[in-house]
Amino acid sequence: MIPIYIGIAHRFDVIKSLTWNSIMENSDADVSVSLLYPAIEEGCTGFSNVRYQIEYGIYLDCDMIVLGDVAELWAYRQPGKFVCLEDGSTEVAVIDCRHDCRNKHEQDKLPKACTIPLTWNVEDYRLGQQPIPADTKLFHFTDLKTQPWFYTHPNPHAVRLYQKYDLGPIRE
Repeated sequence: MIPIYIGIAHRFDVIKSLTWNSIMENSDADVSVSLLYPAIEEGCTGFSNVRYQIEYGIYLDCDMIVLGDVAELWAYRQPGKFVCLEDGSTEVAVIDCRHDCRNKHEQDKLPKACTIPLTWNVEDYRLGQQPIPADTKLFHFTDLKTQPWFYTHPNPHAVRLYQKYDLGPIRE
């Protein structure tokens, strides 16, 4: 079973099913998905530091839509490593290690391996009005001022994708 943790803060409860439902629709892998709320909300979203509580599993943010199979993402796991994106960012991570990092300012304490391709974190603000690339494994609504559950999003392709997966309750 693949343990998946979705970082979320209470103000994002309106989309708590978004990432979960996209995982369930696009993977046949045996998964256990848990919402991970911070004890104290910190950072721009409130859940920025919950990823550092995990020692084993996949970490994702709640403002993501998973289009690839999480079994493929899980295959990036390396014992003893905090595997993150090729650019060193940690909003998508496959974790199999103990570490002393508790927030983003302590990332130097992580035994990082930066090997997950950026197709696993296509960020909305980088696209402008362009279609979502066909090879996208994960689409991330990173621009807090245009997230479609709170505001108007400028990219109609991103809006359609959001509407497809934000279908109410969590699907088991």
